[in-house]
Amino acid sequence: WRLFFRAVLTLGIFLASGALLVMGGAKVLPAPPIEVNQTTVFYGADHSIIGEHQNGKKRYWSELNDISPHLINAMIAIEDREFFEHTGFDFPRIASALAANIRTGTKSQGASTITQQYARNLFLSHEKTWARKVEEALYALRLEAHYDKEDILEGYLNTIYFGHGAYGIEAASRLYFDKPASDLSLSEASLLAGVPKGPSYYSPFSYPERAQERQS
Repeated sequence: WRLFFRAVLTLGIFLASGALLVMGGAKVLPAPPIEVNQTTVFYGADHSIIGEHQNGKKRYWSELNDISPHLINAMIAIEDREFFEHTGFDFPRIASALAANIRTGTKSQGASTITQQYARNLFLSHEKTWARKVEEALYALRLEAHYDKEDILEGYLNTIYFGHGAYGIEAASRLYFDKPASDLSLSEASLLAGVPKGPSYYSPFSYPERAQERQS
């Protein structure tokens, strides 16, 4: 029992030291760049739109104050309810997902927070590997260390993919409802909040029944 206690204590010290080192490194390293390409809109002398230029992704940036509160609440509810409380990771969700994956022998259960998803959208691929998850965690720590929660949430809502070439909530709102994201109703916001989990599978255009079921 003494050897067991010493081993547990040593492991605990090692893990705590490692965590402090990683968190310190996230503070010391410079803030990761969060700029992304956006659609350029060209206006005529009468302020009418005469053209657009895209870099392969249709995206119009919206500040958080210009996004419907219904959409913000819906996205937090479905993706990361503890977003404003955690520091980048939801450890109870991680433990639950890990247990489920071990039980099924798959990687089907995810527990990524909004910060982790934002880090993945900015810097990484979507492949399900442990190496990518480690990188995602490190980038998430750096985002939380250098940016406010509101900045992270705004960036996340402007980078997630909603299908049919629409990146970000403004492009999605214009595509599906022909209106700015600030004017989304509760019904419209809840429909869009369900799309990013599977943009093709839950597309309101291709599979309206699935989209409405998830909306409910």
